[in-house]
Amino acid sequence: MVTVKRKLNVSIASRGRIAIRPHDPNAEPPRPRPTNRTPRISKLMALAIRFDEMLRTGEASDTIELARRGHVTQPRMSQIMALNQLAPDIQRHH
Repeated sequence: MVTVKRKLNVSIASRGRIAIRPHDPNAEPPRPRPTNRTPRISKLMALAIRFDEMLRTGEASDTIELARRGHVTQPRMSQIMALNQLAPDIQRHH
C-alpha cells in the first residue's frame, strides 16, 4: 500500500459544488465574500410584498401577469408570493 500526502485547497463553488485544487503556496488567499450585500431572501421578500401590493391596487390582474412582467415562470411567481404567508416576525427577520 502506498500513502501519498499532499496539501489541497478545498472550497465551496457555485451551487454548493466542492472545488478541490492542488495547494499552491504562491497563490493569493481566497477573497472573503462581501458582507455588505443584501441577502437574496431579503430581496425576494421585498418583491413578494411589492407584488402583493400590485395585485391589491389592480396594477396587475393576477400572478400570471406578474410572472410575465418579471420574466419568470408562474410556479416561480407562486413560490415568491408564498413568502407573504410567512409569519410577520419571520418576514422582518431578514
